[in-house]
Amino acid sequence: MSPIALAALVLHTTVWVAASAPLQPGVQLTVEGELRPVVGDRTGPVVKRFRCQFTVLRGASDAGYEILWLVEDELGEPRWSWEQRFGRCWVNPDLLIPPDRFGPAILGQHQTTTHRIPLRFPVLPPDLLQNQDTTFRQFGLEYSQTGLETIAGKRLLRIEGKTNLAVRELLWVHPQTGFVHRFLRRLTMGQGVPYQLTCTLEHVEQLDAAQLAHLREVVEGLENVRGEEPEELARPTARPATPQKLAAVKNIADKAQATGDRFLQSVAEQAVEELTQHLNAQAAVEKLAGEVVGEEAADFELRELRGRTVRLRDLRGRIVVLHFWSYGDEVLEAPYGEVGYLDYIVRRFRNKGVVVLGIATQDDLLDATRRPRAIRRIRQFTRFMNLSYPVLIDDLGVIDRFGDPRRVRAKLPLYVVIDKNGLVRHYHAGFWAAAPDQGLVELETILSGLVRGASEKQ
Repeated sequence: MSPIALAALVLHTTVWVAASAPLQPGVQLTVEGELRPVVGDRTGPVVKRFRCQFTVLRGASDAGYEILWLVEDELGEPRWSWEQRFGRCWVNPDLLIPPDRFGPAILGQHQTTTHRIPLRFPVLPPDLLQNQDTTFRQFGLEYSQTGLETIAGKRLLRIEGKTNLAVRELLWVHPQTGFVHRFLRRLTMGQGVPYQLTCTLEHVEQLDAAQLAHLREVVEGLENVRGEEPEELARPTARPATPQKLAAVKNIADKAQATGDRFLQSVAEQAVEELTQHLNAQAAVEKLAGEVVGEEAADFELRELRGRTVRLRDLRGRIVVLHFWSYGDEVLEAPYGEVGYLDYIVRRFRNKGVVVLGIATQDDLLDATRRPRAIRRIRQFTRFMNLSYPVLIDDLGVIDRFGDPRRVRAKLPLYVVIDKNGLVRHYHAGFWAAAPDQGLVELETILSGLVRGASEKQ
């Protein structure tokens, strides 16, 4: 890739577009960033380090620009799946990414909660910078210039973004190009715990037409394998891997290698790795399912949170859904084990002979010293979610009797559907392909079929 020509201004390792040059197709900007907790008037150690690459695909200053973005985690958990690391979206003429679009972001984690932290497109419209008295609003903040500062020998505009109470964002911007050399954002996670996000524009390049076409080809190939753009904290396990997808991404990975673009290469390589893992896990899960489906369900006797003992054998004659999940002992992120969708199913099938049992499954429950704390957290989670079905405490390893998918590197939740005769009729590990406005359609279809079949036999 060739550096942008036109009398470039060098700042650290950054190559800057010359004054007044508009954004053009092929302009590529690379940002380095980090996230740190704030303790008093100081920042703590880095908890997240990342890079983000923006490439202008097409557009004009009066209509906005289509950009391609790719995010690469370098340090810190949690991390995006390959499907969530890239996307295309339009920035409007004010060079803002609309908040309702799937745009670049990192994942931050505070205690048990994951937060999606959006990233800024690192360019401001130059016309906002021509008058030092000009103010403008973005992201609910009012921005104004506070003067020029010299950084690494270059004069940059310092811009503050404020609420009515405090400064929340600082930007250092090249006055002619509008490129944001550096910005700091104060944000909170958890119950108001402060963090600081810092981003620095590391490099700018201009791709030629052939490079841009090659980039598009690789990205479109990845998009075709991925399908629809994932939502926030999308669930890769909801879209099954196939040998055809794996073969496709291997071919794409070869093409990405030829681009010389390390961001694209890493996304394609991660896609190959994750799809391979998913295929292996799917095969192993199918084997587990084959060992229990059609067989009599293993009996168990467990206590629920309120202390009542539940015996599976006492539920013979009713359709039973077992939902094995941690119920609060992992990072809280949507869709929370799908318990909200499951609660809806409880209400829909309440008078149709269907019983749903949540079964809290975590290693701490198997240890007598850690069990009380784990139960407190499970109780807190179920109250928070206001669940209408009972949650049992699996302190006996009952999940092993039904085939724990974690043994084969698959993930919870695990759904086991048992018919009125006590036979296992369905085994499903991982999330369903659930649309937010539709719920667990596949599970509802399974239950409706069992209810209908039971009614016809009466």
